[in-house]
Amino acid sequence: RKTLGADIQTATLHPTTKSFSQHLKPSTTATQFQATLQHMPLHCGGFNVPGRLLLWGGWRQHNWRFNMNAQIHLTRQIVPENQRLAITARIFGGHFPTILEPLIYNFTDNLAEDYHGGYWAFYSLSNGGFYMAPYSDSTFHVICENQFEGDLSADALGITVCLYAYSHLSFAGTPELADICSAQYHRLREYVFEHPEVRGMLAAMD
Repeated sequence: RKTLGADIQTATLHPTTKSFSQHLKPSTTATQFQATLQHMPLHCGGFNVPGRLLLWGGWRQHNWRFNMNAQIHLTRQIVPENQRLAITARIFGGHFPTILEPLIYNFTDNLAEDYHGGYWAFYSLSNGGFYMAPYSDSTFHVICENQFEGDLSADALGITVCLYAYSHLSFAGTPELADICSAQYHRLREYVFEHPEVRGMLAAMD
C-alpha cells in the first residue's frame, strides 16, 4: 500500500527517479499531482507515514522538505556518552526518557524474540535526524505483524523500531511530540535508502 506522503518523500531521493521539478509545473493541481505520482518510478515501503495526504487534505499539517536536486548523501555520527542526555533533550525535550525510549524498547521486544536487552548506541544524522540501535554485532530474527519475517543487523533493527515509534507517536502523541516525531520519521527514512539493508527494513515497515 503506497501513501502519498511516502511517495513524495522517496521520489526525490532514489538515484533512478527524476526530481519533481522535471515533472510538475507551479500550477499543478492535487489531481494532476497524484496522476504524476502514478507514472513516476517510486520506491517506498508504504508504512503508516506521518503527514500523508496533507498537501490538499484536511488532516493535521506537518512540515515537508522537498529537494529538487540529485540524491543527497547523508552521514551519521555516534553521539558521545557525555552528550547523550543533552542531545536527546534538545530534540525531544522531556519526552525521550518518559515516552519515546520505553516505546522503542517495547517495539524491539515485540519484533525480535532473540533480543534480551543490552547497551544502545545513539546516532545523529547530517539532516538533523536521530536514531538509536543495540550496540552489537549480532543479527536478530524479526517477525512483524505485516507477515514479514527475516534477519536484520542490530543497526537495521534499531532504525526499524525507531521508525515504528516515530510513526506511532506522530499520530498518538501530544501535538508537540507528534510534530517532532513526524519530522524525525522523515529524516530517518531518508537515511534508510542509503543503508545496505534497505530492502529488509522497508519490508519490515510495509
